[in-house]
Amino acid sequence: MKRYIKIGCGVIVLGIVIWLAYTLIFHNEKNKFDFEKDRVNMEMVASEIEQGRYDVTENGLVELPEEYERLSDTGEVCLVMFDGKAAVYFWTYRGMLESSKGYVYVFDNATKDVIDKCSSSNNFVNVKEVTKNWYSVSTD
Repeated sequence: MKRYIKIGCGVIVLGIVIWLAYTLIFHNEKNKFDFEKDRVNMEMVASEIEQGRYDVTENGLVELPEEYERLSDTGEVCLVMFDGKAAVYFWTYRGMLESSKGYVYVFDNATKDVIDKCSSSNNFVNVKEVTKNWYSVSTD
């Protein structure tokens, strides 16, 4: 009987290790795929935010309409403003108390300095340019 318990525990531990490895390895690939698949819609939402079609809360949150909720982990995006220049943060993961990951869209009239300013005030770390106007970021 003890032998079966040891084997069962080993199988459970092995399953957990495989699941963690799969999650850690393929999570970034899934996010890249989702980003490429949804980028056009994300840019359209960012443009509509810039045009004032959505209500922005005092803390910069914008609740997305139902058809676009899937574009951000929480169904919301964050509008960040600096010196009249704007960026929109789409979450792929939004932690409860700390840490988040996502993509930041920087409007055409802004330059990389808006990301640098956003980084200092929003604790962005691991800022990587993905493509024109898009940055992959995480927070600490």
